[in-house]
Amino acid sequence: MLAASRARIADHGEAATVREVAAAVGLASPSSTLYQLRRLEEAGIVRLARAPARGTTGSADVRRRPPH
Repeated sequence: MLAASRARIADHGEAATVREVAAAVGLASPSSTLYQLRRLEEAGIVRLARAPARGTTGSADVRRRPPH
């Protein structure tokens, strides 16, 4: 997940959404992906954005899409 997030930033200049991370690591459920990302956030490895769908504040920043 961390590698997928960093690759998105390197390739596109912006953080990946949870759905993009899920697709990159082969997970079908964004919910499962978000669970894993939250564990990484608790460990201080990534920072999840709470607001806009995109934007980079760190090399391992991961963005959540706003509710539909």
